[in-house]
Amino acid sequence: DMEQAASRARSRSAYAASASAAERAAHLSPGPEARARRLLLAADGAWLAGDAERTLALLEDVLEIASDETVRADALHLRGHAVMRTGPAMDGHDILVDAASRVADADPSRAAIMRAEAADACVYAGRPETMLATARKAWEALPDSAGDREKVFAHLALGTALIYNGRGAEGPEHVRTAIDIIDRSDALGEDPHLLSWAAMGPLWLREIEAGRRLFGRAIDAARAQGTVGALPFAL
Repeated sequence: DMEQAASRARSRSAYAASASAAERAAHLSPGPEARARRLLLAADGAWLAGDAERTLALLEDVLEIASDETVRADALHLRGHAVMRTGPAMDGHDILVDAASRVADADPSRAAIMRAEAADACVYAGRPETMLATARKAWEALPDSAGDREKVFAHLALGTALIYNGRGAEGPEHVRTAIDIIDRSDALGEDPHLLSWAAMGPLWLREIEAGRRLFGRAIDAARAQGTVGALPFAL
């Protein structure tokens, strides 16, 4: 019942309430795997509600008890996001690379996204060479069956990494391809996290108005969905 309450709260964008209900459900769970899954749901709600400290504390509990590799990978993915935003950035990079390696065989598309996000962390630590190496792995891991979301992440990571490494003749094409995919996709155009990251692409190209447009869409989407955790970066 508490887990269902968490899901209902989440469906109406009441993420803090959802996190509290999911955490209560976890404490009522008799088995470690059910407890870990519900703690992960609570951590995700806390992150969307903008509470990074609570997110990291909940994820630490998940990783202490979870044995299921999918749950552990999900927890590491979210932990990488949180650490990348709260610092140190390269710790976030390492966590995301670890998460990607855990799902690479079973879900190469998701692994590509994680590596692309890990590459982005390198910008904030001033590590252009590591960024390019990680972005290339994301690009090379992209399967033939990859969807638009995975392609956007991989294009953005490789394009910005190439530009950051002084290879401006190669990078812009990847960035512009990513923006084109977002512009023709209704689903991707409502993702505040992806939009915020994509908005950085035009800024690498000194195309300020295009970046402003994407950031505006990211802020509108985050506010409409109540995803407070996605707002600070975009703002």
